[in-house]
Amino acid sequence: MNRVSRVAPAVAVATLFLSACGSSDSPDPAPATTSNSSAPASTSPSSSSATVYNLPGSGVFPEGITAADDTFYVTSTSDGAVFRGSVGSPDVSVFLPGGADGRTGAAGIDVTDDDDRADYLVIAGGATGKVWVYDADSGDLIGTFTNGLGTDATFLNDVAIADNGDAYITDSRSPALYRIPVEQMTTGTQDAPLETFVSFDGTPFAYGEGFNANGIVENDDESALIVV
Repeated sequence: MNRVSRVAPAVAVATLFLSACGSSDSPDPAPATTSNSSAPASTSPSSSSATVYNLPGSGVFPEGITAADDTFYVTSTSDGAVFRGSVGSPDVSVFLPGGADGRTGAAGIDVTDDDDRADYLVIAGGATGKVWVYDADSGDLIGTFTNGLGTDATFLNDVAIADNGDAYITDSRSPALYRIPVEQMTTGTQDAPLETFVSFDGTPFAYGEGFNANGIVENDDESALIVV
């Protein structure tokens, strides 16, 4: 019996922005400043200031974001780069250079946060059909996984690491939800096959043209995964 017993597709719209892009071919970046909101307290969601972090480089297109304590990581879909910064510090640096280890694109990202074991970054590679696992502290490559599908047939979009350490990856083009058991993350295997945890063929979650499954989270009591 799988520990996560249900996968619940959800139709929703959720938008969360925490990035600043220094791209030469994307919309104008937000000013690299920190300022206090001037909105009245009755209409402002918070009285705290907003901090803008500029990502270094040109052609950066930030997409996925995750955090462990005060350290956050941001992916770039345009070249597969991963940036790292700390809340309260103005500097954000390239943690994993774009193109390294075949990471030509990067979408969703999540990080384990367990005091009993090392922290790992799990990165979904979009149309590459690959997933990379790195040591979140050193940046050392731990392992890679692939679904073996061509660029027109797959887009590995988002990652959720469950409380038990297993990683789940959505595919926006192929009707499958993949899983990497935590035990496999540390074996050092390269291009290991991705395990299909759930096939959506023949289910109410019917895939159409274009993009389908996107974000994913685990609920608090660890009984279900929710996919949008």
